[in-house]
Amino acid sequence: MKKAYVIWILPQAAKKRDGHVNRINSKLENVSGSTIERLESYDKSEQIMIYLNKDHDIKDKYEDSDWIKTPLVIFLNNTYDLLIKKEVMKEYGFEKIERRLKRCVI
Repeated sequence: MKKAYVIWILPQAAKKRDGHVNRINSKLENVSGSTIERLESYDKSEQIMIYLNKDHDIKDKYEDSDWIKTPLVIFLNNTYDLLIKKEVMKEYGFEKIERRLKRCVI
């Protein structure tokens, strides 16, 4: 069995949680007996929760991971028009990725 990662993106989180990232993973607790499992045996899932606020001002950069958080705020928010979304795509280099993908598909 392979390890699975679940990423939760919460685009309408409270303003006080804007930009926070939490990780949830498994922890072994030996309740009875002396059987000790290796981490690889039971640690098969991990959850990442990314909290974003829909009213985040895109001029304010996140302290860490801005390269992913700001584009997520823009793309998951329907209050921004297409022009703003295209500007963010250009600023964060998504146009280059799109061009490369188009070349691969052709």
